[in-house]
Amino acid sequence: MLHVLLFCETFLLVSSAIVIACLVFDHRRLMTQLTIDPLMQIGSRALFEQVYPTTIAHACRTREALTLLFIDLNDLKLLNSLYGHPGADRILCALGGVVAKSVRSSDIVCRIGGDECVAILPNTTAEQANVLVERIREAVRNERVLMANGDVATFGVSIGGASLVHPSDRHGKTTEAAQELLDRANRLMLAAKLLKGSVENPILFQ
Repeated sequence: MLHVLLFCETFLLVSSAIVIACLVFDHRRLMTQLTIDPLMQIGSRALFEQVYPTTIAHACRTREALTLLFIDLNDLKLLNSLYGHPGADRILCALGGVVAKSVRSSDIVCRIGGDECVAILPNTTAEQANVLVERIREAVRNERVLMANGDVATFGVSIGGASLVHPSDRHGKTTEAAQELLDRANRLMLAAKLLKGSVENPILFQ
């Protein structure tokens, strides 16, 4: 009888451990799904909305510089027409990889729209960010994407960069500072996109 009780207790302990392990695994998988964009394999919009305000608040509190890059894939409609949606998805995935590899480990890259991603560069001035932007630009220029039919595709980007100026003046107004910085970077990206016919991978900074 004692052996049976011991066996039952052991079985219950093992079963509980398995259940707990499964719950932990499911939680980690859920968190990954929430924070990683499944196509571009960079941070998701949910991660951006969580991290961006706290990063701005930290910059305002510590008076550190901060730069935001707004990166947009050029001619998505044309790429869809040439290679279909699966081919365009391959290019978006390649773009995510290029940007993620070009920035530093302290930077945060997230997809915030269909063909748009941002890079949050903490403790980074516009001059310092320009080095990273040129690295992204060069990597995009050299990137080649193999299509399912054997074709090799290239792509271009437009980049707008904006730096948080005098973050100490923003104390207590971090929400406004975050939105203003995002809007400036977006406007500069849109202005850069107007130059893409005459400039390869155009960039505008402010």
